[in-house]
Amino acid sequence: MNYRKDIQLLRGIAVLLVVLFHLEIPGFKSGFLGVDVFFVISGYLMAVMYDPTNKIGFFKKRARRLIPAYFVTVVATVLVAAYITSPIDFSQVTRQASFSALFLSNIGFWTENSYFDKSSLKPLLHLWSLGVEIQFYLLVPLIFLVCRKLRWSFPVLLLGSAGLCFLAVSKSPITAFYLLPFRMWEFLIGLGIATYVSDPNTRSANRFRWLGLLGLAAIVAIPFFQLDGNVPSFVHGHPGLTAMLICCSTGLVLAFGLPSSIESNWSATLIERIGTFSYSIYLAHFPVIVLILYRPFSGTVLKADSLSQGLMTGVAVIVAAMLLYYLVEQPFRHSKRSFSIGIGGAVVIFAVSAAGSVYQQHTTPPSEIRIYSAWFDRAEFRCGKFYSLLHRKDVTCDLTPDLLHPSQRVLFIGNSHADAIKKAFVSVARSRNIGVFFVVQNDPLMNGGRVGVNDLVRDAKEKKANAVVLHFSPGAVDPATIEELANKLSIQGIPVSYILPIPVWHQSVLALLLRSISGGESVPRETIDDYVKRNRKFIDQLEKINTPGFKTVATVELFCHPVCDAVAEDGRPLYFDDAHLTLTGGERMLPAIERALQPNVGLPAPILATSGR
Repeated sequence: MNYRKDIQLLRGIAVLLVVLFHLEIPGFKSGFLGVDVFFVISGYLMAVMYDPTNKIGFFKKRARRLIPAYFVTVVATVLVAAYITSPIDFSQVTRQASFSALFLSNIGFWTENSYFDKSSLKPLLHLWSLGVEIQFYLLVPLIFLVCRKLRWSFPVLLLGSAGLCFLAVSKSPITAFYLLPFRMWEFLIGLGIATYVSDPNTRSANRFRWLGLLGLAAIVAIPFFQLDGNVPSFVHGHPGLTAMLICCSTGLVLAFGLPSSIESNWSATLIERIGTFSYSIYLAHFPVIVLILYRPFSGTVLKADSLSQGLMTGVAVIVAAMLLYYLVEQPFRHSKRSFSIGIGGAVVIFAVSAAGSVYQQHTTPPSEIRIYSAWFDRAEFRCGKFYSLLHRKDVTCDLTPDLLHPSQRVLFIGNSHADAIKKAFVSVARSRNIGVFFVVQNDPLMNGGRVGVNDLVRDAKEKKANAVVLHFSPGAVDPATIEELANKLSIQGIPVSYILPIPVWHQSVLALLLRSISGGESVPRETIDDYVKRNRKFIDQLEKINTPGFKTVATVELFCHPVCDAVAEDGRPLYFDDAHLTLTGGERMLPAIERALQPNVGLPAPILATSGR
């Protein structure tokens, strides 16, 4: 393949967009679209490079190109993380490294949460795209074989993948984002151009270079696109219509090239040079940013606290990328041990991860280990990580399937705060032979949530529920929505109990406890008065709901006397962050759950003296 400056230019623009997005530079919130540009380029190059008569040679070249720098990045990240991160955060890094070693990073992150979620430490998050790309490479021989024998199969594959993607992004954006079947169309656009469109260097193609310029203009305009990767919509979400536009625009550049006046411009030459280093920049930038800005219990921090810290981070990214390029990427491109490097690299990743865990166990004081262990003192996420994918139409799942003949059925509805106490809720319900159905989604009744009042009323009737219990974080649901639900359920003869919010803290309880141990700082006081002041308006609004069968259940006296507890009597933390209870903390909720499950016919009696109820 002849050298194409326009491809390097595309690479340079794409990696700049991604890096600026990850640095959270204002104006680049849609910079993640740079990855879509990379996918199209990869599909194009695979078609150009693939030789059906030498499949092994193709894979060896790809391995030499990608694997050494990839594995060095993962190993270096694990080593640094073992030294600077907490055991909680390091466990997340080793899990990510394990998936990376098997080129399944996209699968690993798909089982966790959205690409745009920053609640946990994810220095290897960017490797999801390499997972998708390498999985595509493995399918290249099969794709060429099928498309050669069945010419109609190519448009079917492309349009079928795009259709599945748009359907999935409207239902489960995280699935459309991470998994190859929903991203394959992006690679196929590039592959199709290389296979079915003439070479842009031919004379006949010169008169169409303005189309390539048009495509480049759309790519450069990426910062002006407004997207939300968490929105279930193929119009406003990702990957959706905007991704299609960018991929087609990249295809125009690949198909028709760029005018010579654009390629010879000094700025294009500079970006072309960046494109030469694009792979090393992409690999190095994200772990460098995340680890430099690391703060315990703060998840993935990408925004620098000051200009000087931001500049230091930028310099560190450049240095790390240059070292990776000159010491690893370039020297190993001509190595003859591509597969042995891959196997050895995977073994090293697992070994370094295990060694890092041992190092942390021996260097972390027992008093801190008790605090860190609270992070793991919680139940499985909602109905299970894959339940919503396997049962798309279900509003609730059965948490007590072993109760064959329950005396009653209760719907337990809430966001992550309800999820944190569902194990305690089920334990109380079991003791009364009550079946529990728990809402599948994490945002029921909330503004923008996927499960509304009518969905829950319909599900309550279908499940033949005898009662409904609600529990949310402070201010998560509008009291008017609660009243609407209570009214509609009351018509069906179904009473509603609302377990009032628990006391929350202004920052991570685990971080506060660690500082109290290491620095002698006292844990800030939270009191009943603080709780009432914070929740006064919400409680007053609930007071006005006069629906028969509706009652509220207090929680504050279970935690505050009058000072609120952060730890149990034996020293175990009651929270694993600033607001969510551990399983230990959930045990404090047993009396409130007992009251919530008691028959509640008619108007409730006062239960919270400080709120006037």
